[in-house]
Formats: sequence, structure tokens, C-alpha cells
Amino acid sequence: MFSTLPMKHLRIQLLTGDLPEASLILAELGVFAPDPRPTLEAELPSIPGEDYRHFYTQARSRFDKIARHVAYTDTLESKEVHAVSEADLQLTNDWLGEVWSDCSEFEEERHRLQDQLHATDELEQTLDNFSNLNIDLKFH
Repeated sequence: MFSTLPMKHLRIQLLTGDLPEASLILAELGVFAPDPRPTLEAELPSIPGEDYRHFYTQARSRFDKIARHVAYTDTLESKEVHAVSEADLQLTNDWLGEVWSDCSEFEEERHRLQDQLHATDELEQTLDNFSNLNIDLKFH
């Protein structure tokens, strides 16, 4: 039923300026998976794209959280795919962080109000339960 797929390990070395275009090409192919194995620090002191992946992952997570609370249409205004610079991605990530902070505060307030409403409903139910109770509270 299931079988393994043949895999190849491939190392691509590019000029820094060519990374955005190469990333788009690999993404369009849909078969690219970065190798999570640790690199030798001496060979590659900084992993290209590590900060970019961090910003993207964080921005995507924030966007997904916001999207659960806000209606939006998933359509692109432009069909042209383009590379997003790390600086632009960081700005977008920061903005999404601010929006999520506001959205989170509203969500917490909504939960607090729902808890208050539930407590009020329980008190009303208790009053209804004792409304027909006839107790003489006169002190003799």
C-alpha cells in the first residue's frame, strides 16, 4: 500500500542576491524540503534564510490565529508571484504581532464576559428554584 520514495540529498550554493529567486523556483516545484540536520559551524557560520524562516513561521502563526477570529477573503489582488524581502517580512510580522495582541485582548474580554453571563444565568436559575419557597422569617 505505502512504499518509500527515493530521496536525494542535494546541497545548493548560491550568491546571496540569487536566494529569493531560487526560493521561488523551488517553492513552485513543490518538492523542496530544507534539511534540518545541523551544519558544521566552521563550514557555514550562519545558515542562510534562518532568520527569514523564523519571521515567516511567526508571521504565519499570527496570521492563522487572527484569521480564526476575523472574516477575510483568500484572494490575491495580483497573480504575479514575487519574492518578499526579509525586511518587508519582518515589518509584516511586527504588524501582525500588534494586530494579534489587540485581537487577543478582545478574545480575553469576550471570554470574561461569557463567564459573567454564565454566572448570571446560574444565579437566575437559583432564584427561579427558590421563587415558590414560602418561608416565615419572623422573629418570635
